[in-house]
Amino acid sequence: MDGMEEHETEQAPAAATQDAPTRSSPANRFTAAVGPWLDRALLNVRVWLPALRTPDLKSRQVKYRARESRTAMTWKIGLPRQCWQCAATEGLVSRKFSQEIRSFEAPTNILGGTWGAAALLLLIWIFFGIAWSLRLALLIAAGGLVALWIKSWQERVRVTVWSCAEHLDEMPCPEAVSYDEDLYLYVPSEQLAEVARAELIASRKKEGKHLPEPRAEKAAATRDRERAEDRAPPPPSPIITRDELPPLKLAGDEEETP
Repeated sequence: MDGMEEHETEQAPAAATQDAPTRSSPANRFTAAVGPWLDRALLNVRVWLPALRTPDLKSRQVKYRARESRTAMTWKIGLPRQCWQCAATEGLVSRKFSQEIRSFEAPTNILGGTWGAAALLLLIWIFFGIAWSLRLALLIAAGGLVALWIKSWQERVRVTVWSCAEHLDEMPCPEAVSYDEDLYLYVPSEQLAEVARAELIASRKKEGKHLPEPRAEKAAATRDRERAEDRAPPPPSPIITRDELPPLKLAGDEEETP
């Protein structure tokens, strides 16, 4: 495309900058250290439980399939070639974002089972005051988190985003969550998400035209088999032979003597 420049830079999600006085505060240092982890955990929970997704997240969500966009443990996503902010198509600059995310196996089952049992024990402690139930509830809840971490692995996500020169410095890193063999990518703007979803739908339809349709193949095979059966001569009828029955003896014949 004319007027398009490709200046690609590798960039990880940038952390928020803070002033020196703010950094010196222990509370702010703790918030700065724990905040990104809490934000990441909340985003994962919203993906695991769709009812918790906000309208803003739903409007910016683009879902990619593993068989389309993942090689080994690396996702490679190329967003539409238009400015993420103003949708311009000329004079664009591309920027690559690279980040590592953690994918979990059956997280809702693990957390639902362990934390459900912990909640039941906590209710026993509240209503009956049994001390061991509180300790056991905390132990089970912690065990659920450990099991969740054990059943997880790291995946790398590489996303190429396009921007005009005016909005290049404002470009944020897209957020991503890997769950159930899909990548949930939250792009910077709703307009960009709509175009990306439209491109995915068109690409999948194009690929679907080249794939055989299982139902059509099955129906064609059934028709061919029925036609072959109609053309085949009927099998010969078996000849049934019956053995001759002995002559019946009447009551008077048994009394006669030779």
